[in-house]
Amino acid sequence: MTGVVLGVTIAWLFGIGMGDGAGGQSVTYLGSREASSEFEPARRTTPRTTPRTTPRAPLPKLTIKPGTELPDTRLPSHTPSPSTRAGVPPVSSVPIPQTNETSKRLAALPAWRANAARVALIPGMPMIGIVIDDLGLDHGRTERAMRLPAPVTLAFLPYGRRLKAETGRARATGHEILVHMPMEATGAWADPGPNALIIAIGAAEIRARLDWALARFPGFVGINNHMGSKFTSNAAAMDVVLSELKARGLLFLDSRTATTTVAFARARAAGIPAATRQVFLDRDLTPQGVARQLAELESRARAKGRAIAIGHPHDVTLDALEAWLATLKGKGLQLAPVSALVDGGGVATAVRR
Repeated sequence: MTGVVLGVTIAWLFGIGMGDGAGGQSVTYLGSREASSEFEPARRTTPRTTPRTTPRAPLPKLTIKPGTELPDTRLPSHTPSPSTRAGVPPVSSVPIPQTNETSKRLAALPAWRANAARVALIPGMPMIGIVIDDLGLDHGRTERAMRLPAPVTLAFLPYGRRLKAETGRARATGHEILVHMPMEATGAWADPGPNALIIAIGAAEIRARLDWALARFPGFVGINNHMGSKFTSNAAAMDVVLSELKARGLLFLDSRTATTTVAFARARAAGIPAATRQVFLDRDLTPQGVARQLAELESRARAKGRAIAIGHPHDVTLDALEAWLATLKGKGLQLAPVSALVDGGGVATAVRR
């Protein structure tokens, strides 16, 4: 496990995913694996390695904020500002100038509505949500995902680079955005990356790491879990996260990486706008596999009136979506952002700046 953490840490420090000719290497997105009750897509950003028999050098230090050094992937504990704990929009919220009536209305809304994509939906027509996870590392594939028709929902890892620039462009082109929050997985092979939410670190450190992630870029409607099969199955740990989301006016999307997850149920019990994933698009990473999952998504949307699928920036997934999204209208289906698909939501026409 130390080797995986070291690989992720070094990759992050030296620009893994710089798929724009800037000298970095592209992220390799592997197929997913399934183990009994766990449905944790394998999203490694480092190649597999054989075990070492010689000692490793000490882990490098990782700079998270200017002037703050921390060993390995541990985030120093700190207390969020009083404004974030009192329900006032936190540092991660988009600043809203109080210059006109639209700005005043936005200021009065919770963040999940103020930052929602502006979409005119047709009442009664089945709604489909598409979420693309793992963005912000491979910049070439991130840019390609942003070129998908809006309002595809884009989920950015908080340890990515160029986050403010990329999420700003995503919102400007009509997409809704999420923080793709790294959380503890069950499988020993799965490394969610730096500053993940881990049950054993305790409530104060969970809040600190979440606070750091939510300050990385503005304008999101909420979070969904990156990995997290172990964390989302723990009610006490999820309650810490959900209390913070509620104070900030954010929604939660349960990526449902384990059948034992309690995240969606705990969110709804806490009165937080929440949704859950129905379909993974690219567990079978072939054109035929993705096509089958898209057909399943259509079927679920027609049966229930709405359905959410999660995919990843694999070329095969993006190829399929580019063709398939153009067919929705002719099939009597409509693309909707996550904010329109949450329980306790249904508002997809919030005015955006």
